[in-house]
Amino acid sequence: MTNLNETPGERIENEVTLEYVEPPYERNGFVTFWLWLGLIGAIITLLLSLVQPTLFQPVDIQWLTRQSSRYMLGNEMIDSLNTLSTVLQWTSVICAIVAGVGYMKLLSWRKSGFYIIVVATLIECGIMAVCYSQNPYIGYVNYNLILGLPIAKCVILWAILQISKNGYSCWSQLY
Repeated sequence: MTNLNETPGERIENEVTLEYVEPPYERNGFVTFWLWLGLIGAIITLLLSLVQPTLFQPVDIQWLTRQSSRYMLGNEMIDSLNTLSTVLQWTSVICAIVAGVGYMKLLSWRKSGFYIIVVATLIECGIMAVCYSQNPYIGYVNYNLILGLPIAKCVILWAILQISKNGYSCWSQLY
């Protein structure tokens, strides 16, 4: 029933506010598990990258010198390997921190968390590909492995965010 004393604008406003239903912010248990698993994986990657001794010290020159008689390793190769390992480890540390922030944002219903994870993954893939391609001492590099697995990780994360609960996918509830 409509009240005859209401103006048409008031009646439309009342009808709109009564019909609006806020979506319930609930996600499937598997989605929550996957996001926590990603956050824990980022933390473990960060800790393992920081614990590796080559992050703070160069490759052991004496050990490589002893090996050089077998493998013909020169000083140029040792310097190249030192630079490569340092760059890759620092990249791993920074990208693990950024991915951890992305997973925390996803756990707090922010869609920007997904984009942060994608950007961190692509940057890490790019740096790895450039480092491996610029180092003449590394033989065959499987770029499908370097680029394919991390991109597949992002696609799988996006697909998992599509899982719905009560008719709402987690992706559609992110803001």
